[in-house]
Amino acid sequence: MENRIQVWFDKMVRGLAKQNWERALAEYTIGSSGPICLYRTPDGKACAIGQIIPDNAEVIQTGAGVMSSGKNYEDLGLGDITDPDERNFLEDAQQAHDSAGKNWSADVRQNFKDIAKQYGLTWTADVQ
Repeated sequence: MENRIQVWFDKMVRGLAKQNWERALAEYTIGSSGPICLYRTPDGKACAIGQIIPDNAEVIQTGAGVMSSGKNYEDLGLGDITDPDERNFLEDAQQAHDSAGKNWSADVRQNFKDIAKQYGLTWTADVQ
């Protein structure tokens, strides 16, 4: 049986590395004083969870990009996630992304290395 956590982790890490570990920021002025991080931006960047959202998922699409008003992963097209480890992993991955500090690229990369250790995952060999 396929380990969905490893599959998700690989997609997240590869996707974030492909965008040079940069944030998925876009201007969104409603209730915000500047750019915000979105699941996906018009220029193709994505946050950690955004990396694994299927392209055909029915999510809130704004002029700024894809966003959601909650953490209902099923609504993001990820299916019925009943396994507590899978739900915890998704929450930890988003937190690793959201909690990165001023040196965001280096911090988020380290946070994902820490997640790999926490969940016994293999770091993707083709990603530095």
